[in-house]
Amino acid sequence: MTGLKKVVKLLIMLFVLGAVSGCAGMDGNTFAEGVTFRKVGEFTDRYGQAKIRLIVYSGEAKEGNIRLYAEKLGCAMLYAYYYPDTTDMNDIPVQQLEYARNFVEARDLLFKGEGVGRWSFASQCLGMIPTVTDCVELPISTNCR
Repeated sequence: MTGLKKVVKLLIMLFVLGAVSGCAGMDGNTFAEGVTFRKVGEFTDRYGQAKIRLIVYSGEAKEGNIRLYAEKLGCAMLYAYYYPDTTDMNDIPVQQLEYARNFVEARDLLFKGEGVGRWSFASQCLGMIPTVTDCVELPISTNCR
């Protein structure tokens, strides 16, 4: 039993070290293959359950880069929209999203709002594993504008 406890402690330590090192580059640092992510806006419903994050990335992001980053964001009801850093910041509704009164209003702002730019990738996590959509490749997806 003592040997099993040591193995469990070692596995927990490795998990914590992996989580800490994986999160170290999440905002504003290079995360994977020269791609940098920066959160520019967020909406959280009044219950603290549903979240929408707006993220700007630089570099040549591919779906795999977005998936790695999305996995580090956590799950529950988290929706994230990824804009290339070449997007005009006026086309990203950062302030409007933060002032949304509820989740439906926040989603409508993103999907139906005037002057809101298109994002390149979207991720949503309603359970344990995030779903990532490449909106350039699949613009007709319900995750894309």
